Formats: sequence, C-alpha cells, structure tokens
Amino acid sequence: MRITGKSRYLGLFALLFALGLVLSDRGFCQENETAPRQVPFAAVFEVADEAYEAIAEQKSLPDTFRIGLGEGQSAEISAAQALGLLAEAADAASRQNPLASLPLLAPEIGYPVASADSSPPRTSALALPADSLLAEARPLLNFTTTLGALPSAVWVGGERLSAEEFLEALASVFQFFGESGHLPRKVRIVPCQAPSAWRIPTKIIAENSAAVPALEPAAAPAVASSPTPSLSLFPGNGAELSGEVDFVAVLEPAIENAAIFFFLDDQLRLITNWAPFHFPLDGNRLSPGEHWLLAQAQKPDGEILASHSIRFIVTAPAK
Repeated sequence: MRITGKSRYLGLFALLFALGLVLSDRGFCQENETAPRQVPFAAVFEVADEAYEAIAEQKSLPDTFRIGLGEGQSAEISAAQALGLLAEAADAASRQNPLASLPLLAPEIGYPVASADSSPPRTSALALPADSLLAEARPLLNFTTTLGALPSAVWVGGERLSAEEFLEALASVFQFFGESGHLPRKVRIVPCQAPSAWRIPTKIIAENSAAVPALEPAAAPAVASSPTPSLSLFPGNGAELSGEVDFVAVLEPAIENAAIFFFLDDQLRLITNWAPFHFPLDGNRLSPGEHWLLAQAQKPDGEILASHSIRFIVTAPAK
C-alpha cells in the first residue's frame, strides 16, 4: 500500500534518519557542465512508488518517471536513468553512506546491450535476499557508465535478472524502506514487461556502433585461471552466407558475469552478457566479399578471458 499525506512524510523522515541522509534542495547541478546532474535523495521514493503502481496496475514498468527537484520543480527521466538512480541509492544504503543527493545518468546512457526479449520469460514470482541485491548495484553502475549501456542481465544470489527485473527489485526495496524505515530481508520480484524503450531489436543495436564506445579488439586472449576458457563461433571460419545470419559464440566453461564483445571488421557492434550469446547479422547490409568477425569474452573488471575470430564470405544475391 502506498503511504500518502502525513504518514508518508513520517515514514520518509524515519528512513532518512536511519541512513543519516539530509535532503538537498539544490536540484540539478548547473555549476559544472561536466559533472553528473544531481537529484534529491527523495526522488528515489518517487521512482519506487511509480514503478510499484505501474506493476500493480499494468504488470509493466513505465518508459519515463516524473521526479521532484524541490522548490516546485520536477523533471522527467527515462527508465534507464531511474534504474541508475535506484542503483546509486542502493549502493549508498549498502555502505551506509550519508548522501544528500544522487547523480543521474546522462540521458544517452542506458540502452540495453542486448534485446530484453532475449531473456526467458519468468512465470512466477521470485524472492531474493535484499543484501545480495544491494551488493550488485555498484557493479551494475560500473558496467553502465563504462560501456554506456545497461547489462542485459544481472546476477543476484545465483539468479539471473533482466534489467527490468533488477529495476523492479530495487523499487521494491525502497518502497519497503519508505513505509517501514528499514531494509527488507527479502525482495519479491513479480514478472512484468520491460519499458518499450528497452524492447529494441538486437540487430538495430548491432547496426548502430555509436550505442557503445569504440574499443580495440585484443590481439590475443589473456591467460585466465585453469581451466583456460575458450571461445567458439558458429557458423565457423570460411562460411559463405547471404541474407540474415545468426552468429552464436560459445564460451567454455561457462563463466558467470562474462560478457561477449562482437567486433565486425574491427568495429565493435554488440555487447551481450546473456547466454546464449547471439549476434544477428544482415548480410544484405554488407558489401559482397570477405569480412571478419571477432568474439571476445570479458569479465566485468575488463579482464579478457578468451577471444576467437573467423573469416566469412558474403555472397552477392542471386540475379
């Protein structure tokens, strides 16, 4: 149940007292254009309420959220920015850091690195420990700010959550926080749909290399702990293709949290951390002849686990 009126402010006060937080009324920071924009910590509870109501009524997360900035001002933020905001708050709560305001992701950051539709649909609610959830907030923020895109999966307590499930789970934590003034022991994740902005076909992202920073592929894989990971690509070396083809990278042994970077002709085209690792390619958009595809497996800290490249031939369409 959502708290309103006087009881809402009492619950909010109790939470801020427990965390040692003081609300800021300065809103967006305009002094330094290179610094992340700041929003009051109270915006976390607005996002949590809005997400909770949308899930209860529509079983889906909204595309945008409206948050207050103080002094009668408000702003609209994307679902990706809302996730970043909740993750910042969760990271602060897990480390018990006093914060007056929270940084907001840049509007252009946050598109999923792979289509949300690639995740298997969850059919029943899932309960996870709250402390395990909060512990994943900082890795998610590091991944997002480094690569400019959300991970397609987040591992929490051995369970693989999609980006929208992670947002929902964090919203659940702060909804509970706002009502009780303390963290829940467990978080219940209800199956819901992703914001439409996250339901971007993978091949659109693959064709837009500006969605992620241009990274140079490594010349050789780094040596990892035994057994040494290996990567394979299917179709394999020398394949002739035309039209739409779905390349698949196989990492052996499977490594939790590993992400696969796909480079087409030395240009980064797709990052995905959701197995099976697919790279859909439309051969009609490539010039006929020889092309190269490199798959590179990395850990969240940037360590290269393995890489594998193949040469393939795009054949001219039949006349």
